[in-house]
Amino acid sequence: MKNNLFLLISGTLIILSTFLSYFYYETILDFFVFSEKFQNNIYLLYLIFIFFYFLTPMPTTLIILLNGFLFKENGFFISYFILIITSVIIFSFSNRINTLLLSNKNITFFKRRLKLLNYSKSNLAIFLSRFLIPFFFHNIYYGLTKIKLSKFIFIILFAEIPFTYALNLIGNSLNSFNSGIEFSIKEIFLNSDFYIPFIIIFVLFLICSKFKNKINL
Repeated sequence: MKNNLFLLISGTLIILSTFLSYFYYETILDFFVFSEKFQNNIYLLYLIFIFFYFLTPMPTTLIILLNGFLFKENGFFISYFILIITSVIIFSFSNRINTLLLSNKNITFFKRRLKLLNYSKSNLAIFLSRFLIPFFFHNIYYGLTKIKLSKFIFIILFAEIPFTYALNLIGNSLNSFNSGIEFSIKEIFLNSDFYIPFIIIFVLFLICSKFKNKINL
């Protein structure tokens, strides 16, 4: 019963957020960017909006840039915190679906397909794939595997830092912002604001992974 209620609530939020974000995100972003009363009145409304936006398959790059533009250095912490929380929600949603599928004896097709996911369950594969697979689908994908939630959180806590940090610095350096702004992934990956933090975090991640048995991951 609890599983069904969680799936119903989270599924409804994801579908509704996706619909609103797809059709109205430019209007909503322009409202927040150009609102003269933004700093005084609607911080909470904006945070609620990006929380639900991060629950959708829509790209998160633009929002992280906007957070850097609006909140400067604090934008990193806002983006990072919401990315982690929404990742946990999407992962858990996907994991519950997986549990229901595997508990249904008549659904053999999905059982065969889910076995194919086991090859990518190593810490290193999860970490690196975070930069290759879009945010939403990465959470869905690994929610379908049998990895522990604690292990997933441990890895994304490291993996989210370099890309989020680089985008926030880029957003912080912008003189103006509009919903049509574009940055190529290659441009971001070649930016020193990305690859220097990436190298540092990656080394720390490898060191911490060596002790994963001691922290029960």
